[in-house]
Amino acid sequence: MAHPFFELGRYPFDLDEANNFYRMLYQTVRRPEDIELLYQQCGGRLNPLERQQPSLMWKAALEALAGARLLRVLGERLLERQELASVCTAFQAAADLPDTIQLPTMMGNRIFFDREVLREKIRQMETASGISVLLVRGEAKSGKTWTKYLIEEVARAWGDESLYLADGLIASVEEAVERIFSVLDGEVPPILTTDDAWFRTVCTQMAKLAKRNNRRYWIIADHLHILDEPVCRFFNQMGLEMQSPHFSRWFRLVLIDYPGEKVPTRWKGIWSEDAPSSSDVDVRAVSGYLLQWAAHNKKRGLESKAEQLASLLIARVKKPVAGDERPKLERIHDELIVLLPTL
Repeated sequence: MAHPFFELGRYPFDLDEANNFYRMLYQTVRRPEDIELLYQQCGGRLNPLERQQPSLMWKAALEALAGARLLRVLGERLLERQELASVCTAFQAAADLPDTIQLPTMMGNRIFFDREVLREKIRQMETASGISVLLVRGEAKSGKTWTKYLIEEVARAWGDESLYLADGLIASVEEAVERIFSVLDGEVPPILTTDDAWFRTVCTQMAKLAKRNNRRYWIIADHLHILDEPVCRFFNQMGLEMQSPHFSRWFRLVLIDYPGEKVPTRWKGIWSEDAPSSSDVDVRAVSGYLLQWAAHNKKRGLESKAEQLASLLIARVKKPVAGDERPKLERIHDELIVLLPTL
């Protein structure tokens, strides 16, 4: 699993903890010779730093150390310096960032339980040489669309951007491309004589813009089984482009409700699939979630009663009150929202 601070290959300035560490460095270690010494003590084949104001020197140093996977070593060098206690505290806060894929609660107080297969598939997508396309297919009301919340949280933690496209947000391939280029902050290429030629040109320009922005993007496309057919063909072309490292370095593609049971034959080796089912969420899954939540929130004493609480919750969900037409997973989610503050 890529740690959101140490192992991304770039410095995550957009994470509060990482940005605070950066700020403490340039406010505390200000002399160019001191900055250079700490930088050089990290080892590796690092390019020399240009002497300039502390904030710019540290920005360049952190970017180089992150690219060389040496941020952990920098922390070790800092811990040897007792006079840098405040900097070490800020470093430790960044080092203690949790595994986002296993977080029990997402932003907006959304609970994400079970889906262990999905979590493992996301891990496979963390490196440019691994899986770049994820299909999410399964029965209705099985939590497929809920996938987007975990993807968005992971993208944020890894310093990536995410974009969600779905029925109601887009109605045509032109609208899908327009939204993508809005996020990339670039101009949509002119439409060509054939869709396929235009799709290839669009993907080429997407890679150029992502490289310019030095940012990876997760494109999440939902409701593909009911969207206009050219939309699906465009995302098929994006999947095909993932064979090139020049494209897959900058993009990950998550296709929810991908139509049919097959995939394009030329996607070999670049895609994976998750097929959730509402039946997966049982007493074991809810009990496991409660224990995970307790560990994350440092709550003690739940080990002996997690299974009992889960059994009672599932029993209530199986017998909804008259008129309650919410799907099973939504009822479980709402029951947990009520239960957790009482623990």
